[in-house]
Amino acid sequence: MSFWNRSAWADPDALECVPIACHLTTAPQSGRAPCPVCRGKLLIHQPDTTQPDRLLGTCAECKGWFLIDVDVSQMLLLPDSPSLACS
Repeated sequence: MSFWNRSAWADPDALECVPIACHLTTAPQSGRAPCPVCRGKLLIHQPDTTQPDRLLGTCAECKGWFLIDVDVSQMLLLPDSPSLACS
C-alpha cells in the first residue's frame, strides 16, 4: 500500500501497522527553543485549536517535524519519508 494512497485512509481496514523507531525528548518550556536535532529555529504550529496542548514543531534547517505534548513536556521526532519507506 502506498503511504500517499488517500483512498486507503477512508477504509480503516486498509491501514497497515508497522513498527518504526521514534526519538523522544523533553519539550522546551518556551516556544523559542531550538530544534533538538540541528539547533536551528523551531517553528511552532497549533493545528487544532481545540487541543492547545498538542503542537507541531517544524525546522526549516533540517526539515524535522516534531509532535509536542505540552501536558507531559515531551517532543517526538516524526519519521521522514525514507524512514517510512523502510518500515
